[in-house]
Amino acid sequence: MAPPDLVIHRATTAVTIATTGAMVTFTVTRADGGVMDPLFRPHWTQAPGDPLLGHMRGDFLCVPFGMQPDPQRLPEPWRAHAGSPTAWPHGYAAAHEWQVVAATDSRAHLALKYPQEDDVASVTCLVVALEDGIEVTDTITVRRAARLPLGLHPILRLPTEVGAARLVLPGARSLRTQPVPPEPSSLLKAGAVFHDLAAAPLAAGGTDDLTHLPLAGAREEIILIDSPAEPLIRLINEAERYEVSVEWDARHLRSCMLWVSNRGRPFAPWDGRNTCLGVEPVTAAFDYGTAISRADNPLTQDGIATTATISPARPVVLRHRIRVTPLP
Repeated sequence: MAPPDLVIHRATTAVTIATTGAMVTFTVTRADGGVMDPLFRPHWTQAPGDPLLGHMRGDFLCVPFGMQPDPQRLPEPWRAHAGSPTAWPHGYAAAHEWQVVAATDSRAHLALKYPQEDDVASVTCLVVALEDGIEVTDTITVRRAARLPLGLHPILRLPTEVGAARLVLPGARSLRTQPVPPEPSSLLKAGAVFHDLAAAPLAAGGTDDLTHLPLAGAREEIILIDSPAEPLIRLINEAERYEVSVEWDARHLRSCMLWVSNRGRPFAPWDGRNTCLGVEPVTAAFDYGTAISRADNPLTQDGIATTATISPARPVVLRHRIRVTPLP
């Protein structure tokens, strides 16, 4: 049986923290009594054999970020850098039980020790309820100097009506798709470099607008935002009349990965039903895991950082905020 969730609050904001994975969701009540619920919760309740999907929701820390792809699916030179499969997709912290160190009405402090053989010694998470959302401070301490892909994993809810939410991105040096499609349902051109999410190149030719979500049809897409000019992404949910923003400290998280899940996975537990938007600040080679991110991969050759260097004397601190405001 899963341990009970931890609940904190401030004013009209109610925050729920699942101690497995330290996964955070929240709601904000409007002045008219309506409830804004911006973060994702899956339709499934379990995923046997998967250490992450059975409890995945909301917003959580990924240390190290990513998972090992099948090397046989990767083209060269990506394939040459693939390592052994990772034991914990998106890191040990996303799959294990955190301890509650302290909690008050409006804030909670959690911590987790990593296995003795791991480069990471421990992680802590401070969640603070704001009047319009949450502020999260994650601290990563290592046993020895390490280069790791790092990431945060906020997952936003999408409305049911096609195109009823509008995604607003900052300028960026480039947008990039993975070297192979993330799923067979992907329609974007693999390995593409482009500059406008409203004109994303398709494998079959032409372009598509990915700024209005959810998309028509069944698709799964991943896009890396290289060096966003401002570490802030907004989703305007016209159907539910609110705007949600994800803002992060870009000192250690240089890129942002967008995961558009649009009924594009027909297998369990997704069952062709899931829609959500991952807005994932990262320093990583997509979600390809530690070995590829540490290597001299095609992204690093283009000047994109794919690991952060951490020393025992200087823990890395990652801060971000997720806020929601009603539309007029």
